[in-house]
Amino acid sequence: MNSEKYNGMPLELKIEANEHGDYIWSVTFSSSDFKKETRLGYSASGSLSAFSNGEHDFLIKVRDEDREVWTEMPLDHRDDIRNGIISLLSGATACLNPVN
Repeated sequence: MNSEKYNGMPLELKIEANEHGDYIWSVTFSSSDFKKETRLGYSASGSLSAFSNGEHDFLIKVRDEDREVWTEMPLDHRDDIRNGIISLLSGATACLNPVN
């Protein structure tokens, strides 16, 4: 079963300022399910200052291939997905705050 029903963007990363002067990050991407049988959508967001302070317990949502509903993924599931988001955000924050 190699269904490609989730047809969202392969990767979208946004960092935007909010009305309180903080930056909010959001990432949405497509990746395989745990069994590597199908593509699913994954989404997460949070405060950039919280992330920079080491808070990496952000909520990740997953979109099932057959339903247009995002559901929360337990914090202890898919460390590979969480670590990928952490790596992506670490690279983005390094670009935003270059060391001279």
